[in-house]
Amino acid sequence: MYNSRLKFLIILFTIMLGICLARLLWIQAALSEQNREIVSNIGIAPPRELPTLRGMILDRRGRPMAQEIADFKLCLLYRYIRLKDEKFWLANALFTAQDRGISPEDAIQYWHEELADELERTNELIAEFLGLPGITREIIETNLSEINSRIWRLREFFAMKRNFPNTEMTLSDYRSIPEEQRLIMEAQVNDLAEMHTQWHCVADINEQAKNAAQIRFIADDDVGIDVSSTRSYPFDETAAHIIGWVNPAQPDKGMFSSDELMKYKEGELAGFTGVEYVFEPLLRGRRGKVTYLGHNGEKEVIASEFGMNVNLTIDAVLQERIEDWVSNPQANKNSSKPTGIVIIDAATGEILASVSTPSYNLNKMRADFTEIKNSPNSPLKNRAMYSLYPPGSSIKPTILLAGMEEGKVTQHSIISCPPVPEENWPRCLLQRNGSCHDWRWQYEGGNNARNAIRGSCNIYFTKLAHRIESEKLQRWLYDIGFGRRILADADLSYAEVSLEQSRGLQESQGIISGSIPQKNVKTFEDLPPLPASERKWFGMGQGNLRVTVLQVANSMALIARGGVFIQPTLYRDKNRQAPPKQLGIADNTIETIKDGMSAVVYETGGTANTAYKESGFDDDTVELFGKTGSTEAPANAWFVGFAQDSRGRSVAIAVVIEGGLHGSSDAAPIAFKSFEILREEGYIGEFEDGR
Repeated sequence: MYNSRLKFLIILFTIMLGICLARLLWIQAALSEQNREIVSNIGIAPPRELPTLRGMILDRRGRPMAQEIADFKLCLLYRYIRLKDEKFWLANALFTAQDRGISPEDAIQYWHEELADELERTNELIAEFLGLPGITREIIETNLSEINSRIWRLREFFAMKRNFPNTEMTLSDYRSIPEEQRLIMEAQVNDLAEMHTQWHCVADINEQAKNAAQIRFIADDDVGIDVSSTRSYPFDETAAHIIGWVNPAQPDKGMFSSDELMKYKEGELAGFTGVEYVFEPLLRGRRGKVTYLGHNGEKEVIASEFGMNVNLTIDAVLQERIEDWVSNPQANKNSSKPTGIVIIDAATGEILASVSTPSYNLNKMRADFTEIKNSPNSPLKNRAMYSLYPPGSSIKPTILLAGMEEGKVTQHSIISCPPVPEENWPRCLLQRNGSCHDWRWQYEGGNNARNAIRGSCNIYFTKLAHRIESEKLQRWLYDIGFGRRILADADLSYAEVSLEQSRGLQESQGIISGSIPQKNVKTFEDLPPLPASERKWFGMGQGNLRVTVLQVANSMALIARGGVFIQPTLYRDKNRQAPPKQLGIADNTIETIKDGMSAVVYETGGTANTAYKESGFDDDTVELFGKTGSTEAPANAWFVGFAQDSRGRSVAIAVVIEGGLHGSSDAAPIAFKSFEILREEGYIGEFEDGR
């Protein structure tokens, strides 16, 4: 019985031993490669991400309007920094002397031999740092000293806590212990995170040295480059509604989710409004990465990609000067009233200025958001591109264009403006005073096309608009750029990311129908119909007609360039501006409109003649064309027009003042001052513009 049990146990153990040997052989044969890889990877440094910077937003002259103020620092691990600390050498020498029973001198010699390679590498790195602009030996030595002092204070504290755990000893008590004893205890504190995993910055890198440092140290395991940055807006309030601002990355949290090096980290900022938002896919940079492949220093490096810059058509200085003048109560009597201004280079469609006041300081936006949002004058509202207004008499050049092209009047046709108003028709301003344009112009050709523009006769334009079939009037308004969004799209094809929705600046499409469109108007067929009863009101810029300042400015640019429609654009290098569109407008129509708009400014009886004479604008090389306008309920004052110089350059302008009473006295002075600034900045007149 006993022998049987013994045999059974021997057989059982033999079987178990065979299984273990078989398992061991299988591991050696089948999993050897996998295990070698696991063993090889033990101790390989984890991947390290490399910093990047957000791109800049530049004006047409290359001046930064939004930029990343980066704080670049060169960093080292404590293993190198400690070698520049005399206390480190002394503490380790004292501990080794006690531990091995040798003299402190021999212990110091031992540590110098032990760390000779690291010390040589430290000196090499410092020498390379000193080769970068702006870095001096004094700066590095000061920073090294501060870092070593800070870490040694930590070692001191933990040495006290570990060696005297059950006492209420204070640091003062601890420091009363002889220094040699303390240094021996502190030499044994070698497990602090700050000593092994944290980079310590030893020198700031200036803007000049930034790129050189990135190139030189991008894949150097011994050097870290720390980047902290602040989004800065050098022009403060200038063009705030165009530039926009950044906020924590909420709107597009998932936009880069498939790209580990682009997706947002906690606390990172993204474009929230304006150009910052529209061009987020391009402005955002892509982090770099160093992946360590083995113990021999082999690595894979993906370089950082700085965000692309975006070049705007806006002239920051021009815009700033106009904004400052409009907001100055000593210069502008309407400085407290919200104002919108758009200025366009007629030849290209490039927007030179897009002013909306009141504005807000982009550098303080995030801190002051609640106060700005609740301000009674609504500074967040973009009055140049988003707010809708009845255009008043500023629409009359467009009505004349449509009427002449449809054959409803010629340049010589007279539409009577009698002193007694007709029933159910709007009254002309002169009729309210018992007069009429028939009398005013009786010796100057009568109330014809150019004189109707000159004196802004409501009777002429309401009757003219009423003569034009509704669909044809709508078609002309649409083709000229009303009732739809006209700003050229941003070209985001450069971005290596799939966009779920289109991105564009806030821009209103306006209303050129009897009701508000219920969808985005992309074609003429998307428009609701225009009732016949509305046409006469459209003729004087009232009724349901609503426009943006941008649309009116672009209609002036169209007339200035001879009847060619060009999409206005804000982007110089990344825009999808459609090809110019010839509308087939007769030269005679354009010349008649220009004749009337010139008379508005230069001739007696012109609605802006008094304001022009008082403006001080005097330049024989520049000719101005204008049209004033005003509306009631809501009350707004308009001036629209363009300037052309002897070299063939043209700039178009539209100005609206909320609460303004008269275009001639309120809006025209702002336009004439803007023309003066345009001349001083070299866009019109005798000044050279090669800046």
